[in-house]
Amino acid sequence: MTAMQNLRSQDRVTSSKQLLSLAGWLFREGTGSGQSAEEECGRFLDHLQGLCAAIHEQQLGFGREKSVSAADHSNHQVEDERKLLGCMILSVDAIADVQEFNSAGDFIDEFNSAVFVTLLKLFERNEKISPARILEEMRNLPSITPSRAERLLHAIVAAAPEPRTAEIYAARISARSLAREIAKAGEEVAELALSISNAEHPDTEDLVRLVEGKLLAASNAQSMPSRAANSVEGALDVLEAAGSAQSPLWLPSGFRDLDLLTSGFRPGELIVVAGASRMGKSTLALNFVRACSVVGNRPSFLTSLQANQFEITMRLMSAEARVALHHMTSGTMTDEEWTRLAKRMPSVNSAPVHIADAASYTITEIVRDCRKLAKSNGLHLAVVDSVDLLFPGLEMTADERERNLAAVVRELRAVARELDLTVIALYQLGRLSANQYETSRPEMRHVPWVLESAADLVILLHRDDAYELHSPRAGEADLIVAKNRSGPTGAVTAAFQGHYARFVDMSQG
Repeated sequence: MTAMQNLRSQDRVTSSKQLLSLAGWLFREGTGSGQSAEEECGRFLDHLQGLCAAIHEQQLGFGREKSVSAADHSNHQVEDERKLLGCMILSVDAIADVQEFNSAGDFIDEFNSAVFVTLLKLFERNEKISPARILEEMRNLPSITPSRAERLLHAIVAAAPEPRTAEIYAARISARSLAREIAKAGEEVAELALSISNAEHPDTEDLVRLVEGKLLAASNAQSMPSRAANSVEGALDVLEAAGSAQSPLWLPSGFRDLDLLTSGFRPGELIVVAGASRMGKSTLALNFVRACSVVGNRPSFLTSLQANQFEITMRLMSAEARVALHHMTSGTMTDEEWTRLAKRMPSVNSAPVHIADAASYTITEIVRDCRKLAKSNGLHLAVVDSVDLLFPGLEMTADERERNLAAVVRELRAVARELDLTVIALYQLGRLSANQYETSRPEMRHVPWVLESAADLVILLHRDDAYELHSPRAGEADLIVAKNRSGPTGAVTAAFQGHYARFVDMSQG
C-alpha cells in the first residue's frame, strides 16, 4: 500500500498544516526519482489525484465518524464567523487580538465579511463601537436591505460568546480559509495534470512549479496585503539597526565603498551585474558569495553555467588564502602558500555555500532549488552566472531571446520577493572595441530594457586594463551603480587581483 493509500485509509486529514506537509512530500516524491518521464509523470499524477481528494475531504469534513453534509459544514463556518464578530462588538480588545489573524476574504458570508471590515474601520478611527454605529456605517451596502441587516446584526450580538474566546474562532476561520485556498490550488493543478496526462510526451516540470508556487502562496501569510501601519514598528527597528555597528543594515557586499553607496544588498531585491567579456563578472560574483557565506556565515546559492564546482572551489580557496590560482593548478605552491591555505581551509570548508554547476540548468530548476534551500537551511543570497546562458536553444531570433530573457528575469524577481532573499543575476554585455571604451564606458543604454526595468540595483563592471594592458589604471576596476531604487547612483573603485581570483577595496589593493 502506498503512502497516499495509507493516508486515505485513515479517518481524515487532520489539519491544513498536514495538507501542506503532504504537498511537500508530494513534490519530493514526484521529482528526482530516476524513472522515465512517462513513469514519473504517471506516478506523480496518481499522487496528485489522492492529494486533491484528501483536500476535498478536509474542506467538506468527509471521512469523520459522524457524517457531516457540505451544507451543515458551511453553517458551522457561518456560525463561527458570527461568534467572532460578536466578540469583536463586545470588546475592542478582541478586535486588537484578531485583526492580524483574519482578513475579509476569510469569511464565506458576505454580510459577516462586511461587518468585519466595518469593525476594523471603526477601531482604526478610535470610534465607539455599537450596533447602531455599525449599521450607520453599513447603510450603503447594496446587497442587503437595512431591515435585514439590523436583524442579522441583532442575532450576532444576542449570540455573542465571551470576548476572550475570540482568538479560538479567529483561528478556526483562518484555518478553513487556508483549506479553501489549497482546494482552489488543487483544482488548477488537476486541470494542468489532466492536460499533461493526455500529452504524447508528458513533462511534469510546469506541474511541479505550479504545485510549489500555489501551495507556498496559500501558506505564506506574509504574502497577504496588510496595512502600512502594521510595518511601522519593524521599519523603526531597521532604522535603529542602521546605526548599530553590531548589526549591519543589509547583506554586506564585501566592499566598503560600495556598501556606503548602496547600504548593502537588500532582501527581496534583484541585482543585475553586467559587463563585457573578460571584465571579471564571475570573480566579482564569487566575492559577493564569500562576503555572505565565508565572512558572514549566511547561506548562499551559486548557480554557474560556465565553471564547474571544482573550479569554483579552487577560486574560493585562492581568494581566501591569497595563493596564486596558477600556482594551485600547476602544482607549484610554496611552503608559505601551503601554510596560508591550511589556515583558511576550515573557514572555506565550513562556509554554507551551495553550488550548482550543471550546464543545462534551467530557470525552473533554479527557482525550485532556491525554495528547497530556503526551507531546509535558510537562504540569504542566490547568484546566477549568467542569465544569458539560461536559454533553451541557440537558434533564436532577437525577439525570441528578449522574450526568454524577460521570462527568466520575472522568475528571478518573483523568487527574490517570495523568499525574501537577494538575487544577483550576471549578464554579459555585447563586446565593445577599445576605441569605444576610450570614449564611452558601459552605461545603462547597453543593458537590455527587460533587465533594466526589473532590477532594483544595476552594477556595471569595467576595467580599462582589460583592453589596454599598460593602462594608467591597470589593476583598478570601476563598480558603476547605474541604477539604485533605494538610493543614489555613482561609481566606486576596487582593486582587481586576478591572480587571486578576487576584487578587494582599494585600501587593500
